Amino acid sequence: MRKDLVENIQVGVAQNMAENTLALLRYLSAEGSPIPTLTTYTRPTTVFFAYLGYFFVYSFTTAKIIYTALFASSIVLVATTHKSSTGLWRGAVAVLAGVAGTVMVPNVVAFFLSYVLGKGMSWFAYEYSAIVLYAPAALLGALLSQVLVGPTSEHTVLSALLLLQAGAAFGVQLLGVGSAAIFFLSALPFFLSVLVNPLFSGTTTEVALGTYALGQAFPLFGGVLLLVPVVEVFVPLTGRIGGDAPADNLIATIISSIGAISLPLVIPFAHRFGPRKLRRGTAFLGFITAVLVAVFAMRVPFDEMHQKRLFILHLENITTHEQTLHIAAADGAPGFELLAQNIVDDFVVRRVGGAADAALAPVIMDEYNSAWDPLYPFSAFLTPYKVELAVDPAYVSPWTVPGKGFSISAVNEVKDLVAGTRSLTLQIDHPELIWTVVAFDAHVLKWNLDDNPPDEHARHRVKEVSFYRKDTWTIDLVLKLDAGNPEGTLVVNFIGMQEKGMWPGKMAVKEEGGVVMQLFEELDAWVEKTYEGTIDTLLLGCVAGVVSV
Repeated sequence: MRKDLVENIQVGVAQNMAENTLALLRYLSAEGSPIPTLTTYTRPTTVFFAYLGYFFVYSFTTAKIIYTALFASSIVLVATTHKSSTGLWRGAVAVLAGVAGTVMVPNVVAFFLSYVLGKGMSWFAYEYSAIVLYAPAALLGALLSQVLVGPTSEHTVLSALLLLQAGAAFGVQLLGVGSAAIFFLSALPFFLSVLVNPLFSGTTTEVALGTYALGQAFPLFGGVLLLVPVVEVFVPLTGRIGGDAPADNLIATIISSIGAISLPLVIPFAHRFGPRKLRRGTAFLGFITAVLVAVFAMRVPFDEMHQKRLFILHLENITTHEQTLHIAAADGAPGFELLAQNIVDDFVVRRVGGAADAALAPVIMDEYNSAWDPLYPFSAFLTPYKVELAVDPAYVSPWTVPGKGFSISAVNEVKDLVAGTRSLTLQIDHPELIWTVVAFDAHVLKWNLDDNPPDEHARHRVKEVSFYRKDTWTIDLVLKLDAGNPEGTLVVNFIGMQEKGMWPGKMAVKEEGGVVMQLFEELDAWVEKTYEGTIDTLLLGCVAGVVSV
């Protein structure tokens, strides 16, 4: 987008990506490359991860051995300090309740902000602010759960936590999931800390502060190293995953889940000071969470460097001779319907030539919404609206001129009534248009795209992306005839983008784009001024229609 400039890219990013890409290419092109064996799926058999600057790799067999050894050693260690398993069951309940509370409370906060207050994604402009919002809520959930569980021995909860972490590493690895290493990396320092705890505390029934320092350090380091890049990826991604996705709950779940991995010893530590201070701590975190909710409810999601992506499409339908303006966003931030309505009221209606009765209408984004086919499959994430534009009665579309217009035709047609098939070559002529897409429903038995068309009556989209000035392309089809369509008639929706009708991509040659580019220039300037640079708008001029062949 427009802010994706060299001066806005962090120093070293391109070099780091290039080095990683080069290393992958060298590996995949070297002797013994796995590429020839990738034709069939094989279950992974290797655990690999980077941790604190070191790269670890070992087989699933090795993982099972060391995880089993750790689990068995943990059982023996806990058995030496606990004569009865009754307390351990209560400790396990406390741990599981703590994990549940850690995840649930931030999700309640996210739901309240997004669906009750209508202030979702208020953390979007600053990635790490999501941590500021949801981390205290996660701690609140952990402490609140312990209040509900009731007084429990600190040492018992710590022992139960060790058994659950080591057991999770053992059990998940038996299922063939290499991510069991996450539990192992937490359980190992827990085991060591419980093992040396008597040296710190002088007893096997109390937990020393040194035990927490030893057991918590590595999970905290690893959790931070995991949380930072995940937040840096997923927070911006929420601006692209569609309006139906619960972005706030997604981010809340990510932060709280990694938070539970990063600070697991919070749960036994919560029982160190007794029920009264635990309730006070819970009340204090509840107050902090309420204040943060109030602060974030006053914020707006976007700023000049973290913009909302707005997609606007001017569509000329050469079949119905209508012209429409389509407006879409790919995020669930509040206020998009108002934004679209403002475009209609303050720009479309008041613009010279605009329709006085123009009305904004929501559009269902499904398989048969062909207006956004040039952006397919990303179009599935869009929330679209449209408004009809006034058309000059004297307007003659250049896209319908015989021999120079946008057209779809069937050539080399052969019907085999015995075999029940219709063979044809679908020819698409699209002068001055690019990224043309044809969409149709049919049972395709054979085509020249690959050897495996879907073996059923289905919706098909075929997009062609060639060099500009390549004005014709074809696709060979063999269609199955059926009782509902004995002639094999193909209803084709077609659409293409005007090569000279893209803003801001073609703003340097805007004069060549005609009235569409004039509209885009005015609309883009209006959006920029009205929303003070917090919206990055992509405007596309498209031509579409439908034909039966």
